Amino acid sequence: MKEARDELIQVKLRRLRSQLFGFSHVDATAFAEFHPVLVCELAVTGADGVGMKMEAPRQIARTREPLSAGARSPLRILRTIWGNELVANADFAGAREPEAHAGVSYRGRRFSCASWFALSLCLPTCNTITAMTFLDLLDGVEVLAQSGNPHEYPTITGVEYDSRRVRLGNVFVAMQGGSSDGNRFIDQAIAAGAVAIVTDVHQTPRSGVAWAEVPHGRRALAGLSANFYGRPAEKLAVTGITGTNGKSTTAFLVESILAAAGRKSALVGTIEYHVAGKVLPAPHTTPEPLELQRLFRDALDSGATEAVMEVSSHALAQQRIFGTPFEVAVFTNLTRDHLDYHLSMAEYFSAKRILFAGCGAREPQVAVLNTDDEYGPQLTKFSKGRSERVVTYGLSKADFHAAKLEISPRGTRFDLVTPHGTIPIVSPLIGRVNVYNILAASAAAYARGCTSEAIEAGVRSLVRVPGRFERVDCGQPFTVVVDYAHTDDALRNLTSLAREFVKPAGGRVVTVLGCGGDRDRSKRPLMGEAAGAGSDFVVLTSDNPRSEDPLAIINDAIVGLQRSGVRYKTEPDRRAAIHLAISESRPGDIVLIAGKGHEQVQITNRGAVPFDDAQVAAESLRNLGYDCTNGRAEKTA
Repeated sequence: MKEARDELIQVKLRRLRSQLFGFSHVDATAFAEFHPVLVCELAVTGADGVGMKMEAPRQIARTREPLSAGARSPLRILRTIWGNELVANADFAGAREPEAHAGVSYRGRRFSCASWFALSLCLPTCNTITAMTFLDLLDGVEVLAQSGNPHEYPTITGVEYDSRRVRLGNVFVAMQGGSSDGNRFIDQAIAAGAVAIVTDVHQTPRSGVAWAEVPHGRRALAGLSANFYGRPAEKLAVTGITGTNGKSTTAFLVESILAAAGRKSALVGTIEYHVAGKVLPAPHTTPEPLELQRLFRDALDSGATEAVMEVSSHALAQQRIFGTPFEVAVFTNLTRDHLDYHLSMAEYFSAKRILFAGCGAREPQVAVLNTDDEYGPQLTKFSKGRSERVVTYGLSKADFHAAKLEISPRGTRFDLVTPHGTIPIVSPLIGRVNVYNILAASAAAYARGCTSEAIEAGVRSLVRVPGRFERVDCGQPFTVVVDYAHTDDALRNLTSLAREFVKPAGGRVVTVLGCGGDRDRSKRPLMGEAAGAGSDFVVLTSDNPRSEDPLAIINDAIVGLQRSGVRYKTEPDRRAAIHLAISESRPGDIVLIAGKGHEQVQITNRGAVPFDDAQVAAESLRNLGYDCTNGRAEKTA
């Protein structure tokens, strides 16, 4: 009888998985006795789910609340499909005869238990299962009004703010945005299976769903997401990096130093996300709260103790990081950018300053500040008395500074002077800007308790950062570099570095430049002038024109370019512009392809099309007869 029952469970498990959930296999043999048991959502995937064994349901049932058998509950779905038989798989476990009144979903963490476990008696290596009701999700969230019978609150299976992704049992957060309003899609979300709505607009609650009105949609999303994923940010030591330029390289350096110190970390930033041993695409420098908390959860479950993240001014102004506590906050610099959004430098600076004030959380424990930047002293004054420690860095006068600096095309050497001694630094990264990045990362790692040896090893081991002074080498007698420089300050730094690079051979600096569409128009002539002042020849082209006419963008930039007096040509087609610049180059020259860096698409009024500057440059070199069999060839940041 027992064997027949186990066979039935496995057959129906496969049926359920194919019909509804698609969850991973789990051994159901341990469920030989049918006892009342709550529906349990265990986020187990892949190898961790294979052969998992659980204690008898009588032990699992030692939990705080029984399960609702409401019309929308997973148990009702399971009863319909399974005919009230026992459910056992990696995501749901339910019994034939549950006691039902208050609705609850039990959401577990990823388990890798080596032996048997019960929800209330897990091994120390396993995380505790916690109850998730709508009231639980609202814990700590500012609520203006709420409706729905607390005893009929539905089982919560997830949180979404995009109605197209809503599934049965989800909470839908309807919030107003800059270009769209999620409140327009509440009815679509309910039709898709949402059982609760959180809205930032005063309106009549819909019937049949739980409802909460909040004053700030994104703050609410941050709180709900943190609660749903078990507040993972509070269990990680988070280092946040903000500033106009240098965030990505600084973040990569901090991650490298933490790895040298033997610590496992996650990285969130402009180029890509590093989470649980995977490299993921980065749609945003700083993701929305739901995705951010999910990344933190995955990082924590994979054993990470640290997180390193770039924090953009948009994310700070929009409060995407609301409620996230930072152990360390780093300021790199502030130059003109994003004024289409912030409207003034004062507003831009105020957005950056939010990181050092704490956004719905305590202030950072340590503030790491570039006092060579004109905004650095202001932040230093602001942070004193807020953060426990303020650590400064700069080229020559700060807590962390450089001595005996040597920069060459092969790399950078200097003595890193710290409050507790000197660290010899050798890095493949070149240029004065990277000296600042190394100083910032070293100070941040020092604040996290990393040793001098870890700092030295971590800096040395980071060979490249994608799209940051990335060389495309096909054996040609001149240098081709792809870089993300997209502000006038970044272009000045880039062309200055290039000038030093070609000086020994008497080469020229050739720059390919474009300006982004649907962005601050006032910076376009400044970018043109900066590129012209540092170059011998400029090809003015398109970057990501978005909805704008590429020729109109070029006309804005050409004003500054003409002021510089540099020789230039215009070519709206970026592929043709890159080919033109490379074709014009002579031995000893350097070609700078600026603006897009690591990006792999170009955004036009027709949408996003595949476009990789480094690949296009390699194609041009192949067309000229050079050997590019190694693809991007040498990649030196």
